[in-house]
Amino acid sequence: MKKNLLIAVALVAGPLLWASAAQAGLEITLGDSTSGAISFTSVGNNSQLDVTFTSSPFIGAATVDGATPGTYSLSAFSPATVVATLSGENFTFDATETFDFSDPAGDMLAGTVTWNQITDNSFNPSLHNTAVMGNLAVSSCSGMTPGFQGTFCNPTDIIDYTFTTLGTPLDMLVTQPAGSTGSTESAGISSGEVTPAPPIGHGLLVLLVVGGMLFGGELWGRGKKLFSLGAAA
Repeated sequence: MKKNLLIAVALVAGPLLWASAAQAGLEITLGDSTSGAISFTSVGNNSQLDVTFTSSPFIGAATVDGATPGTYSLSAFSPATVVATLSGENFTFDATETFDFSDPAGDMLAGTVTWNQITDNSFNPSLHNTAVMGNLAVSSCSGMTPGFQGTFCNPTDIIDYTFTTLGTPLDMLVTQPAGSTGSTESAGISSGEVTPAPPIGHGLLVLLVVGGMLFGGELWGRGKKLFSLGAAA
């Protein structure tokens, strides 16, 4: 019974786990921005920066798993200038911007990105959202590349990007007096990625199926044992 149950579990869970892994493997890779810039400016209180797009949008090349290069764009923040507050080694803030991607293969993805954290303590800080279930609310999506639509055409996806190299890490920049030489740094995008939100549905289904089969198998085994004992009596 146990051997048959394990075989059944493998047959059911295997394809689901494979599908989840395959879906999670596809990503849109963002290259260096060819236009657009953002500035980080100390306000002189050792804990806050003004973050402003000095030119926008960010535009650059992007590919789906190394396929034919397409393009991406990221708009200016809304609001246009946000205050980022140092918290530990990172900066917290709240802003949104719009994201667009398309390629000659016919893939396209657009939506609104919500940010709340700049990961710091580096010459190449990056933008993230601590709500890892998805910070890109998809507004339109279609795809011709195999797997694109099934991977990215979700209610939400995940996006992050890393800035080009700064002369001063942001946690040091914040200590500069307001308006002084060296109180402002500017950067573009050096790299980034868009990935699907974790496939919770698949994982949960696998757990439910496996758990149900194990529980059912255990009950069946106990029932069979009790029936045998009753018959013997």
